[in-house]
Amino acid sequence: MIKVTNKIHNPEDIHLPTLTVGQTVRFALKAKTPSKRLPGVSRDRFVEQMLELFLKMFEMSHTLNTIVGNQFTRGASGGERKRVSIMEALASRATINAFDNSTRGLDSSTAVDYIKSLRILTTLTKSTTVVTLYQAGEQIYREFDKVCLIDTGRQIYYGPASEARAYFEGLGFEFTPGTTTSDFLTSITNPSERRARPDVKGKLPSSPEEFEAAFRNSRFWGQLQRELVEYDQEIAGDAEQFTQAVKQDKSKLTRKKNPYTISFMMQVWYLLQRQLQVVWQDQTGLRSRL
Repeated sequence: MIKVTNKIHNPEDIHLPTLTVGQTVRFALKAKTPSKRLPGVSRDRFVEQMLELFLKMFEMSHTLNTIVGNQFTRGASGGERKRVSIMEALASRATINAFDNSTRGLDSSTAVDYIKSLRILTTLTKSTTVVTLYQAGEQIYREFDKVCLIDTGRQIYYGPASEARAYFEGLGFEFTPGTTTSDFLTSITNPSERRARPDVKGKLPSSPEEFEAAFRNSRFWGQLQRELVEYDQEIAGDAEQFTQAVKQDKSKLTRKKNPYTISFMMQVWYLLQRQLQVVWQDQTGLRSRL
């Protein structure tokens, strides 16, 4: 989770609006179906099993045959479209997922459900999810493992989300009752909002450079450096294993250096199917063109 002081515009979930939720997620799964699967499991069976799993995981089974829609076409709700985006990300089996202020425009309960879905994605796939949020509530904040606080380009904290508040209180800043942890952290970067504790004497950090220096002198900085070293050692030993796993995922007709999982002809076939679905299900547009 990255907290910034500037406001970010609300991004839209871009989907083909006339496709159903099932068709949208099926295409994502087909494009990333591994060549090596459990014995007796065909490509189609694998896709259907994963689709059923995703729909149950995100409580979206009732939307299987509902068109995704957009601001002009009535379909799934805004929160449901965001879950479709998450399911597509989950289907890609990406190592790192980044979501930029994606809860903007959602009501509080939908935003909480959305972040919990991201938590599920991260835990199940053992991936890394980076999220920027505006005015994150306490229930949302607790879903994150780590928080990064940036002030004018300076990293002034990076560490466990559960310890961030105590860290800045230890520097001498006051946490106002009724304030969420995320708002408290954001206020640290604003001179007109942060407050010193009444019992603290002496000079407190005030500039981004001073906050950065305090962070580099804290135990969290040392912990971060150790984690970086451990990570480098871990991937150095698993590099060959990872390379072999990627090769096994690829179709037999896919070149080794090709970044795609399925072959070129399979891509053409799946895209042709999807385009036919798009054209046929957009009856208004089809009649207008005819």
